[in-house]
Amino acid sequence: MNRVRVAMATVALDLLVIACYPGGQTGGRAPNFQGITKWIKSEPLTVAGLEGKVVPVDFWTYTCVNCIRTMPYSKDWHAKYADKGLVIVGVHSPEFEFEKITDNVAAAAREFGLAYPIAQDNNFATWQAYNN
Repeated sequence: MNRVRVAMATVALDLLVIACYPGGQTGGRAPNFQGITKWIKSEPLTVAGLEGKVVPVDFWTYTCVNCIRTMPYSKDWHAKYADKGLVIVGVHSPEFEFEKITDNVAAAAREFGLAYPIAQDNNFATWQAYNN
């Protein structure tokens, strides 16, 4: 039960970043996706193009155990709500050099069964735009 609460809190925090950015002020627009080296499972997305949708932004990397533990919840939400306007955007921000290789990220996305768009943020430009 605690793992479920942690996962839900993580996703809720991601949603809060979008809804309240910048600096906790409501009504602001989330930063655009910046410096993305590759989009996996999607054409390039923009915040403006996602207006009117609920968009959790999930910063992750494929070797992070905490990231991996939240994936079942993101996958379930995507399966249940994608056709109702939910667009989960995974932002892959690598911890190690080998995680910058697009083929490795794409293989991990397949292995984990991630069907939603993934932005490869190798230079942490989007990460920094969201004040992480």
